Amino acid sequence: MFNISKLKTTPLICTISLDCQRLWRTIKKKLSSLGAQLSATMLYMTSKFRLGLGSFVDKVQKRSERPCENCGYKNHMELGVNATEFSSKLKRVTSSGNVDASKGGLDAIMQAITCHQNIGWRDVAQRLLVFATDASFRKAGEGKLFGATTPNDGECHMNSNGDYTHSSILDYPSISQISSKVLENRVNIIFAVAPNKSSIYEELSRQIEGSTSAILSEDSSNIVELVKEQYNKISSSVEMKDTASSAIKITYYSSCLGDGTPIATSKCDGLRVGDVVSFQAEIVVTECPPNPKDWFQTFQIYPVGIDESLTVDLQMLCSCPCEISSPDCKGQRH
Repeated sequence: MFNISKLKTTPLICTISLDCQRLWRTIKKKLSSLGAQLSATMLYMTSKFRLGLGSFVDKVQKRSERPCENCGYKNHMELGVNATEFSSKLKRVTSSGNVDASKGGLDAIMQAITCHQNIGWRDVAQRLLVFATDASFRKAGEGKLFGATTPNDGECHMNSNGDYTHSSILDYPSISQISSKVLENRVNIIFAVAPNKSSIYEELSRQIEGSTSAILSEDSSNIVELVKEQYNKISSSVEMKDTASSAIKITYYSSCLGDGTPIATSKCDGLRVGDVVSFQAEIVVTECPPNPKDWFQTFQIYPVGIDESLTVDLQMLCSCPCEISSPDCKGQRH
């Protein structure tokens, strides 16, 4: 797994599945040789680029004749600027002896997102995680196949050597848990996958806000261009989201880069570094919750993938102090 970070723009983590199949070998070989090119490409787009490396396999299976020494996720290299070290460490990463394909990807993503200190995430950086694999993934509930029956707690469990310590204890995280952590930590994910797994990860991407999916070429030679292309898509657009409840409707307006009248839109595309866009939010209470305690709500408005947000404290005026005795209420409670 490799990590990249850039202040106010991009830190990246690329997770590579280790299952001894052909695509893994070609990904490893190609990335080892393209480490310097990847760094040069990203540094052209941002001067605050950081690169790291991690890998994952699946949980240990009892029937495995040669189980991996450290199954689960392992962080090999903290975010840094040394592309030579990245290539060297990637060459030394060994594949798993596990009998099954490496399907522990959600375990890896959870640890990569939550282990801030181990990975080296910076508070002011935009975070980009590149997840490269030729295997599908296991979801919550499937950990029982390996004796890992405790529900995933969504926390970091990594020792000083970079090993995920709870692989045999915790179940796989659910997709909703991953989505929540991606949102909480403002991470953009790029799923770079084999052609025969593209539909799986396209569907996963639709369920995880701020993520995209792309197909690796047969020899993985397009990995650098793929990262560049997907990064440009992410960095050239701003999309507004919120955590408001169903009782609240928020409509966003912006003229993006134009000078005209703002139109209803929550997204602006075609942006470049230094461009400034503004959004207006119209907040409407569509219904009064039956419980008066819910008439006071707090929610966030935020740009996807950027570690900034606006907190809104809202008090709904769901009762009329004049009650129905006032002629102004026309016999109705408002």
